[in-house]
Amino acid sequence: LKSRIPHGAHVHASTLVRTRLPCARLVQGPLKNMVDAFLLIFVLVIIGAAFFANVKVLMYYQQPEDSGFGSSIFCKGIIVFSLTLAWMLNILLPVDVRNSRPRPGVIDMKVVWTTAFFTLAAFVVLVVPAAMFYTEVEGDDVIKKKRRYVCCNMFMLLFFVVSAIAISYPFLANASIPVFEYSCDQWQDGDDVVP
Repeated sequence: LKSRIPHGAHVHASTLVRTRLPCARLVQGPLKNMVDAFLLIFVLVIIGAAFFANVKVLMYYQQPEDSGFGSSIFCKGIIVFSLTLAWMLNILLPVDVRNSRPRPGVIDMKVVWTTAFFTLAAFVVLVVPAAMFYTEVEGDDVIKKKRRYVCCNMFMLLFFVVSAIAISYPFLANASIPVFEYSCDQWQDGDDVVP
């Protein structure tokens, strides 16, 4: 048992990276760079099920009175993709675990996690609010300049988001997390009896 970071030390959250344990078995030869078949099938089945379920949810909750942008394929695509993105973020943790055990996989999960969270941030802050603002003002005859209305609302939303991040970053950027590294000689099956 070795402590990698002294107890009580302050560590920036972005400096913590997952390390590979020395006990991981490496596969040699042509199987070394192959993607795990179970992992691939699992992800494809979840994506298909999520897409199907999200289309069914959209069809169930759509209003017959919707017209214009609210009933367009683009707006429906935003809804389905947003819901599917929420499903995908939930399965990233089991994918990450499966990719790292019993041997390190070929998928760079740091890139996958970073891409997923940047995509989520773009949808939460830009795409979904802009679509919502445009949908709510579309049938309103009082507002003549609809794009200007949407741009003003998006500016206010971005102002509050940037302000919240700027205010909270100095207080939440550092974390004191004790990290320990365990070393072992070999992997054991869960059914093995240890004397």
